[in-house]
Amino acid sequence: MRKIFLPWSNNTLSAWLWQNNQKTIISVPELNFSCYADCESEAVFKLFSSLIQYYQELTSTPAKLTPQAIAHLDLLKTWVSGIEAKMTDKQSDDLVKQVSLTKR
Repeated sequence: MRKIFLPWSNNTLSAWLWQNNQKTIISVPELNFSCYADCESEAVFKLFSSLIQYYQELTSTPAKLTPQAIAHLDLLKTWVSGIEAKMTDKQSDDLVKQVSLTKR
């Protein structure tokens, strides 16, 4: 079992990754959230897409959220903001342009 911090979460979210029999399990204890897959890359992808989906669900019904869901939303807001900031970073944009120019 190994602990990793989720990128762009300012160390507020971590993940535990381990193997159990033939399955790879990744869990975010701060959200009481787990994903299972056949390999590590699939588990990480499932976790990423599931967390985005969970964030969208929480933001779609803010009036109906429990105190625990509000706490989860606060943690996920930090994470999503970090992702958005990275995606709009000028240096990242320049790198994408350089890569696309060199592949032509």
